[in-house]
Amino acid sequence: MIHIFFALGQNHVNNFEALLINKVVNGEEYVLISGSGTTFNSKLWTRTIISKVSFNNNAVSMYRQLQTMHSKVKEYSSIVKDLDSYRNQPCIIYLAYIEDVLSNYLFFNFNKQAKIIVVEDGTLNYYNHTMANIDGLKFKLKKMIALMHGLRFQEYEGHSSGAAYSKVVAQYLTFPEEAYVSKNAKQLPIIKETIETPVPELYIIGQEAFGAVVGNEFFLKELAKYFSELRKRNFYNTISKVYYKPHRNGIRLSEKYIADFFPEKEVVFLNTTKTSEEVYFEEIQCAYISSFNSSTLINIFSKLRNEDRDLFEFYVYPLRDDELSPLFKKLNFTFLN
Repeated sequence: MIHIFFALGQNHVNNFEALLINKVVNGEEYVLISGSGTTFNSKLWTRTIISKVSFNNNAVSMYRQLQTMHSKVKEYSSIVKDLDSYRNQPCIIYLAYIEDVLSNYLFFNFNKQAKIIVVEDGTLNYYNHTMANIDGLKFKLKKMIALMHGLRFQEYEGHSSGAAYSKVVAQYLTFPEEAYVSKNAKQLPIIKETIETPVPELYIIGQEAFGAVVGNEFFLKELAKYFSELRKRNFYNTISKVYYKPHRNGIRLSEKYIADFFPEKEVVFLNTTKTSEEVYFEEIQCAYISSFNSSTLINIFSKLRNEDRDLFEFYVYPLRDDELSPLFKKLNFTFLN
């Protein structure tokens, strides 16, 4: 059996490799598809197809977004040609969601007999995200660009993970019991981290990608309110540093822009290709961790040993009415609004 894994970002690669390391997956050939800039353990993969371009989209203007989308879909078309030998072979395809052009094509049109396994994509799996949540104009533009490169991009029914479709035989999640689509939800292997003495500083996980959803003007206004609420917390007077990690997608905010909100503190701008989780566990290990509706909060919490969790404080500022709030409350995160 051939196993084909499509990773849109570094966290997807990490989750896929967790499945392989923990021998959840058994097959003859493991094929990884990933964007430029991601890192992976070459010993785990039979074959790797690494894009010449990043799958991230940091464009702000509509023109630049279209340019980025066009170059990405052009690369997708080349990747599909590289996969052609697997088109009629028994295979299982692993992906995160079906809103992306390539994941949509692999899900519906690449190999009609393929089984699908959904692997967690951040917070998406825990609330009702469907076609109704997607910008109709953007979807039509993606569909048009996909057709220009010979790829069919189609509307789907139900949840954007695709988990409700009969061809999906499993979904691996950090909290399977909280899955919005509960069918075939299983535990994603999690490697626990030991932090016995957390650093008494603040870690903020940026969510600039929300600007594309709610509008950049609204996002920046809410960002200012969010930072103001953080400054009111009791722990704020006890810290000396604020670590800020920008999101891989969305508008680019300068270090000075962030630092101006915290004039009394040293602001460390973490501009790195590492994931927010990797930066946290490998470099900073702060006691205070905060974000908007970020999956990083969930991922860090899940990796901490149960007996250590009381040493950490998680602060969440939902950007708008949020279906993830019940999960954050179950995890005892503190709400800032």
